[in-house]
Amino acid sequence: MADKNKAPEDKSGKSSPKEASQAQTATTSQAGQPSLVDSYKALAESNPTDRIVLHWLLMAYLSQKAYVDGISQFRKFVMADSNNHHAHMCLAVLYEKGGYEDEAIQGYRRVLALDPDEELAYLFLSMRLLLKGEYGRAVQVCSAGIKRFPRAERLHFNLGFALVHLKKFDAAIEAFQKEIEINPQRSEAYFNIEVIKQNKISAVQLGSQPGPEGR
Repeated sequence: MADKNKAPEDKSGKSSPKEASQAQTATTSQAGQPSLVDSYKALAESNPTDRIVLHWLLMAYLSQKAYVDGISQFRKFVMADSNNHHAHMCLAVLYEKGGYEDEAIQGYRRVLALDPDEELAYLFLSMRLLLKGEYGRAVQVCSAGIKRFPRAERLHFNLGFALVHLKKFDAAIEAFQKEIEINPQRSEAYFNIEVIKQNKISAVQLGSQPGPEGR
């Protein structure tokens, strides 16, 4: 578990010159002009609960791959206001992108505790649990999200994928069929149903990983 009083260290123990340069350019000015991160940081510091402002600050950090700097900044926001679920959401995304899986999972759970209507938190949390092989917990998260967002097609997909690994094949087919009802263009769902019916369970593929808001 990373020390919560400082940004997590690089797990590889080293960083490339390119990565170091990217991180530096995220928070420094060029030709006397504020960087993109600096500009949005100033706005966020004046409007720390504004979802849109925090989102754009998050995007600025992600575009520069400045995950550690972003984690440090959003920690300041959540330390100043522990109920700021928008800042918690951004922090969880940065943990995820930085490779800090446990912190990301805890972060998404914190978001849902503060705001159970944050649809993306259900989606991102279920994906992290699936990738860790925690299929039972993924089912719980997907089911809770679907109760609030019955037309969230990706949650139905993740639910079906988790159920396959729990060998609950009829329920998995039902989940994939529900996804198709919502979006008939979801070719992965058709494929997965056929795979299950043909008893080729190992061929079921996890769909593309969802990213932060706006993608």
